[in-house]
Amino acid sequence: MEDPHKHPLKNPEYIIAFGVVLISVCALVVSIRQTNIMSEQRALMHEQAKAAVWPRLSMGVSKSHSLEDRSVTDYNINLSNAGVGPAIIKHVQVTYKGASVKSWWELFDQFEMDESIPRYISNSNISRNIVRGGDNVRVLRLTDNLPLANEFYTHASSISYEIYYESIYGDMWKYSLTGTEEVTELLETKPTFPKEQAFDH
Repeated sequence: MEDPHKHPLKNPEYIIAFGVVLISVCALVVSIRQTNIMSEQRALMHEQAKAAVWPRLSMGVSKSHSLEDRSVTDYNINLSNAGVGPAIIKHVQVTYKGASVKSWWELFDQFEMDESIPRYISNSNISRNIVRGGDNVRVLRLTDNLPLANEFYTHASSISYEIYYESIYGDMWKYSLTGTEEVTELLETKPTFPKEQAFDH
């Protein structure tokens, strides 16, 4: 008579043990795959949640001109958030012909204007501010000071703006405006902001 211990495949105990091991391995593979799927789903849900609150800042100028001599009769700079979430402004930099200025009045000094031009303005401080989704902020109003408005319009093409802002999830964007050219880019790493370059008005 043939000894069943010499042939494991004919031994029911070995067959049962092998089946148990095979089931355990299959269960482990399924568990790992489910874990990976859940991790991918969580990552996707997180990205979707972030996308649902992305801000998008943009600066625009509203102005009008006289039909007689084309002089400026209305001039305002506005900052709007066309995104769906708040834009948390971390740093603002304004340059004139490549040199940083810290305030509107320092910018006016760079124009080398005639001393007879008054320098009063109406403005909102956007540095370290929050612009909610759908909001529009009037950054600078010069309609009540047309001599200054015309001077500003003359030099506008030499003025550049950079605004660094974050979403509530900490993603950071850099918005740039030079003349009429706008660029918005998502930053992979957050830069440092030198205080001497910060526009604070």
